[in-house]
Order: sequence, then structure tokens, then C-alpha cells
Amino acid sequence: MEQATGDENNDENCCRKFTCYMCGMTETFHYFGKRPPFLKSILFLEDVYLAKDPFSPAGEGIFLLLGGHCSLCKNIVCQAEECSIYFSKRFCLSCAKDNSLQFPPELRKDF
Repeated sequence: MEQATGDENNDENCCRKFTCYMCGMTETFHYFGKRPPFLKSILFLEDVYLAKDPFSPAGEGIFLLLGGHCSLCKNIVCQAEECSIYFSKRFCLSCAKDNSLQFPPELRKDF
């Protein structure tokens, strides 16, 4: 299996692997982008990696948002609070810490 890089053709994503740069969590993803074809009414503000929920009935449209790319270093990060923060854009915690003065004081305490 190949690691996700973000430039895959969405029709071929069903067997690709998402791997978080920070924690190493790996999961199969089914879609990368902003407008998933299996969730017609949803538009994400960033390109995200989605996996269909393996425990929901087929056709239910239930998904898991795995994560996205850090807007600064471009590494793939999951949504775990130890790995990334979303504040108008996604940031890995490493980049967020390095640029902490650019964030509101209320958010700085989170990293």
C-alpha cells in the first residue's frame, strides 16, 4: 500500500493508507479533498482525508474525518489533539508551537 500524499485520484483512494506524521496512526482512507461524492451536502474548508465508517450500514453516508495537511510544513496529521489544531487552517502541533504568538492566547494553552 502507498502512503497518502494528497495528489491521488479520488477514484483510486479506496485502498490507500493515511499515516499521521506526528503519532504514526495508519488507516485506510476512501477520499481526499473538500467535496466527498458520498456526502453530497458537505463541503470542507480544507482538503481532508475521509474513511467510510466500517461499523455503519452501507449507504448510510457515515464517515470518519482522519485529518489533513499542516498548512505550514505540509505534513499529513490526524485530528488528535496531540497531533494537530484547526484554527482557520490545520497546523501540526510542532508548527503551532513554533508559531504560537500568531494564535490567540486562548488557543496557546492548548499547545
